[in-house]
Amino acid sequence: MIESTAGSPLAALLANERVWRVLLAALVVLGIGVALPGSTTVPLESHEIYVAQTAREMATRGDWLVPHFNGQPRLQKPPLSYWAAGAAAGAFGILPDVGPLQARLPSILAGAGLVLATALAGAAIYGRATAALAALLLATSAGFAGHTHDARPDMLYACWNAAGYCAFVLAARRRPGAWYYSLAMWLAYGAAVMTKGPQVPAMLVVASVIVLKREGRSWRELAAVLRPLLGAAVLAAICLPWWQAVAHGVGRHGVQTSQLGGSLLVPDAKHFGSPYYFYRPLQLLVPWVPLALLAVPCLVRREERAALRLLGVPVLVAAIAFSLGHQYRYFYMLPLLPLLCLLVARGVTCALDRGRRDAWSWARDGMLVVQAVVVVAAGVWAIRHAPRLTEAPSIDGFVLFGVVAVAYTVLHAERVLLSRTGSLVICALAAAAVWTVAAEKGILWDSERYDLHALATRAAAELGPDTPLAIQGITAAPFVYYTGRHVHTVKDPDDVQKLLVKSRERRLVLVVRGKALASFAARFGVTELMSRKRGGDEDKLVILRPVTDG
Repeated sequence: MIESTAGSPLAALLANERVWRVLLAALVVLGIGVALPGSTTVPLESHEIYVAQTAREMATRGDWLVPHFNGQPRLQKPPLSYWAAGAAAGAFGILPDVGPLQARLPSILAGAGLVLATALAGAAIYGRATAALAALLLATSAGFAGHTHDARPDMLYACWNAAGYCAFVLAARRRPGAWYYSLAMWLAYGAAVMTKGPQVPAMLVVASVIVLKREGRSWRELAAVLRPLLGAAVLAAICLPWWQAVAHGVGRHGVQTSQLGGSLLVPDAKHFGSPYYFYRPLQLLVPWVPLALLAVPCLVRREERAALRLLGVPVLVAAIAFSLGHQYRYFYMLPLLPLLCLLVARGVTCALDRGRRDAWSWARDGMLVVQAVVVVAAGVWAIRHAPRLTEAPSIDGFVLFGVVAVAYTVLHAERVLLSRTGSLVICALAAAAVWTVAAEKGILWDSERYDLHALATRAAAELGPDTPLAIQGITAAPFVYYTGRHVHTVKDPDDVQKLLVKSRERRLVLVVRGKALASFAARFGVTELMSRKRGGDEDKLVILRPVTDG
């Protein structure tokens, strides 16, 4: 373990076990405080709805093995995120319905787990002061704030993978006989596989092997830490029963031809070596990118190499492996965010060590000023883009702003507010307040989810007991979820005619792109109810009737 702040008032304070536990609890509460605002009021985005609606349909069907969406098997992802959303709805007593809060609650709790895993891993590698700073940076980062407000499985997946790698760090730092850390690692990786697949767990296992071999461990020692036979047994026990049950329910061919069959895991060398995953994931670190630049000079020092290898190799392995993928998404690196925060925190604690006064001190101080300006600018942006702020103040935001003031007073009273480190803590708490205001006022997300929610809500109001609902050129997800009805996909007026023939009401509700509406207007009577601009066209909600019906 390395700790640059050993002997400082902060290190002495955190050496107290009770203080450390209280700090861990405070960091978890802070993370939940960042994650909760807006979780009930912000409409679900289409990909979130896949989780919420699939959990709803599994509950309605009484079948928790084969996921269904819009009445059809949905074999894109393993089921753990659906089960978690269903469990949250059950705990609130609203099943078979699954509301926005219940759909997002697994991500909120996973975010709390991610903060805790970061702190525990950091304490084992660097010591408690650096670990606490890393957890604080994580809980106030864009990656954390954005994905704890997202019902998709990404935050839950990140939590399981971070917990697994944290257990590996603890296993590697303890005696080889500490089998319970190895068991915890494989249990976490098994849960990750059941959440989104084996890709990141496999990358972390490969990285673990590389790290141990670079440390000079023998294969026997490596096996004592990783316990591969135990891992194979645990993964088989967790994953195989469900895969077998799904194969039995939909047929092996149905599984093999879906994403569950591993179609996205086949490497594609066309973009191998792309730098995308070496720079774009920095978006997850916002607003702490200036601190990342500040950390670099410290991290390249010789005495930092062992810890840098432990944290940097997984990031490097994941960046290279993801460059072989078919899809490029910056948030695929979300499970590596705790490691990035630990590296940044370590570099910052070194740079801010009071004993290190050199020619670069002015540069370090300047970078801290830049960092503070970034957070202040984010606060100004949040206020300027929240038109309802003066009418309905953000309670959570003001509470956190109050926490900033209290934290300043307490830290100063305890002589922990060393000029730079304390300022950075205050800056992080201010960033947390910015995220809560931005989330509660809905300015973190684009207008499309609000527009689709408005269209779907109006469509639900227009549907009679026998009125078909159809879409053309628009995602079905919001309309399935907010209307609670099966949504038909139509390609042309002939498809609409077939649905109208079956409808006793002799009318159909259609959501269609504006440029495609003309082909339907030529065959049917059209009543336009609502429209919303999207891209260079409009999404239109209309009622179609046979022309003879007027």
